[in-house]
Amino acid sequence: MKTRSLLAGAALAAFVAVPLARADYASTVLSQGPVGYWRLNETLQPPASTAAANSGGSLGASANGTYNNFPTKGLTGPFAGSSAVGVDGVNQSVTSGYQAGLNPVQFTIEAWVRPASATVSGGLLCVAASMYSTSPRQGWLIYQSDGTAAGAAGVGWYLRLYDTNATAQSISLLAQQTVTPGTWTHLAYSFDGTTAKAFLDGALVNSGVPTANGAGLRFIPNTSAQYSIGMRSDTGFPWPGQVAEVAYYGSAVPAGNIANHYTVATTTPANYATTVQADSPLVYYRFQEFDVPAANSSLAGSALNGLFIYDAKAGVAGPATPTYPGLEAANKAAAFDNGGGVVQIPPLDLNTNTVTISCWVNVTNAQQIGAGIVLHGSGANACGLTIDQLTGGLGLGYVWNGNNYGWSPSDP
Repeated sequence: MKTRSLLAGAALAAFVAVPLARADYASTVLSQGPVGYWRLNETLQPPASTAAANSGGSLGASANGTYNNFPTKGLTGPFAGSSAVGVDGVNQSVTSGYQAGLNPVQFTIEAWVRPASATVSGGLLCVAASMYSTSPRQGWLIYQSDGTAAGAAGVGWYLRLYDTNATAQSISLLAQQTVTPGTWTHLAYSFDGTTAKAFLDGALVNSGVPTANGAGLRFIPNTSAQYSIGMRSDTGFPWPGQVAEVAYYGSAVPAGNIANHYTVATTTPANYATTVQADSPLVYYRFQEFDVPAANSSLAGSALNGLFIYDAKAGVAGPATPTYPGLEAANKAAAFDNGGGVVQIPPLDLNTNTVTISCWVNVTNAQQIGAGIVLHGSGANACGLTIDQLTGGLGLGYVWNGNNYGWSPSDP
């Protein structure tokens, strides 16, 4: 069972008499072999900006992206100086709202992609799109395919163009390769009004002429849907992996220029951004934004580091000596105000029906009944500790797979 937990909601009314902490609290916890242990002693505050900046694209801040459902920011990118964002293939994405300027008749879409898996659910998952998906379809999208989907000619990356011919694509252009999870690939597609071209690592690998519709048009740009990275514009077909240096152009960038982008990345990476910007992208996401790490102190180390997501507040006073002699005088805590901030924890890959969760909580104001303290998932998939739903929010509650188990130590 993969779990991704959120330390959220902050306060809990006193429900037991809290004893003095034992000497050296942290060592005592670690001696019990926790899967993960987040002390939340960080003092650096998470940045307030939640936008994926358009870095030199001609549409400016109007095409800034929105990070949806806490994708992992600040990952190491494919070359020196680059950064990536990770999406989970469930509900995470980066999107920019519809505008006509984001939907040219001729275009190039370019990105570095690092798939999480060579096998994709249903055979097709969407890396990026600007597509109206209800019939008659318009726009474009890029799928990763493992070759099992109906109509898939092979394994790799497909550009699909639409021209309002019901739901049929005017072309499904494959950039075929052996997809290796955890490996970066430079992927680009262009359409010049007549011919679509596919590029892998700077090299032209395929091309084709889309089929014309009844009006003689081979491609009709999307006229209403959002531009999306990590899933389709309609939020379907979410893709798991990492993506970096996404540039979207209002023209068919020449093949020589695309080859040069790859060459620069592999030889003089400090010049990559200016090289891309010289080809006048509409939007260029470098994903330089970051979240503050929450260090994991268990034996799993940094692989289970969490992230402070704005507007969680780091560095507030925590339980400390002399009241709790086993904890340092400078012991810190995280604070939450129901404003969307959380501490996000990576998947724990647990395969057990028994689990222990412990934490220190301090109530500062009235709590929303059912608010999360330590949770995985939401709605029907929620599991973990909450404010109880039995005694008016006066104690600890517990949910599993979205079910309120009717348990609270405050229940008379």
